[in-house]
Amino acid sequence: MRQFHVTEAHIGIVNIALKELNLAQQDVKIMNRKRNNHIIKNPTGNTTVQPGDKVLVYGDIENIRKFFILSGGIQTRDTMKNKIRGLIVYEKRVV
Repeated sequence: MRQFHVTEAHIGIVNIALKELNLAQQDVKIMNRKRNNHIIKNPTGNTTVQPGDKVLVYGDIENIRKFFILSGGIQTRDTMKNKIRGLIVYEKRVV
């Protein structure tokens, strides 16, 4: 499992209901969402994430990283390097 800090850069997932993100097709599951010290365990498909949220994500690590990188709308290699650096800073392995 991995924990991610959602930022404004994650334009592909912010303000979108989880059910619309097709996470199951990507073998990715959001296990919980933390916002302002309030945790939602097993969020429903109607749950959304906002910048500042922390999400605990389960699935294959490569699929998780692809999902979070793609959600940032990365289009160029230089932008990807910067976005990946930003994601890695906020990524935390949870055992």
